[in-house]
Amino acid sequence: MDYLPNHPEIKLLQRKDMFRLNTDTALLGEFFDFFDGETLLDIGTNNGALLLYTLLKGKGNLIGIDILEEALVLAKHNLKLNNLDATLIKIDAKYLNIDKVDVVVANPPFFKIGKSTPCENEYLKIAKNDLFLSLEDLFLCVKRNLKKGGRFYLVHRFLDKDYILDLAKKHQFILKEEKDIFDNRVNKYVQVLFYFTF
Repeated sequence: MDYLPNHPEIKLLQRKDMFRLNTDTALLGEFFDFFDGETLLDIGTNNGALLLYTLLKGKGNLIGIDILEEALVLAKHNLKLNNLDATLIKIDAKYLNIDKVDVVVANPPFFKIGKSTPCENEYLKIAKNDLFLSLEDLFLCVKRNLKKGGRFYLVHRFLDKDYILDLAKKHQFILKEEKDIFDNRVNKYVQVLFYFTF
């Protein structure tokens, strides 16, 4: 049993063999906005941590998708643990086509297949590598499922910032805010947060 960083009242059950809440998720969780009555889609919901961050923001309709059934089982436990309702769907994001949503959040795989450190198991391999969700596929999924004027929040590696901005322009997204995250331990920028509209 764990909890959201700086929010011990929000409990989070995690599995040691699966992707666990990390700095990227926590940064995105604090960054995105969600207001009463909105519908939010979490692409690659994993254990549901980003859905839990809505408890600090507003009440609305929540949808979490993931390609792994085991991740959705864990997310369901975490939602129940915190008395939060959401619709959880097992689907490849490339095929998602639902009623348009107000907000999309995503902490997608950071690495091209074969470019990350070797993963111990299939769960981590899928979570860290773009086997099933490339950045191009992510933008196409958001474009299909986000309302005109809706908000898209994304966290990714700083190294990929220019590529992401090029993809956003290609798919007619407008950058509203960007936060570059500097890590004093390694003396360089390591992550970047984006807020786009469409």
